[in-house]
Amino acid sequence: MTHRADDSAVRERQVDEIIAAYLAAVDAGQASDRREWLARYPEFAAELRVFFADHDQVDQMASPLRPVPQGAPAAIETVSVAPGGTVSEQQPAPRRRFGDYELLE
Repeated sequence: MTHRADDSAVRERQVDEIIAAYLAAVDAGQASDRREWLARYPEFAAELRVFFADHDQVDQMASPLRPVPQGAPAAIETVSVAPGGTVSEQQPAPRRRFGDYELLE
């Protein structure tokens, strides 16, 4: 039983190292073709496919939380009424969604 646990821990560490190398390549701006990584490490293809799917899902969910590039149109315009009835326009505020939730403030 201990031998299987040791093998599992070694395999998990190897997968972690491969994923860390992939993320480092992405951060360095190197084009990272996922098919190439799967071909390079066929014995870890199942784990890598799960990682890539999870990574895409997290990236998709987090994309609305990323800063809006300068010059891009905002989704909401905020208008406030000052005492005395004067209207002042404030900077537009982007809407941000995270899954089923919307960040309002």
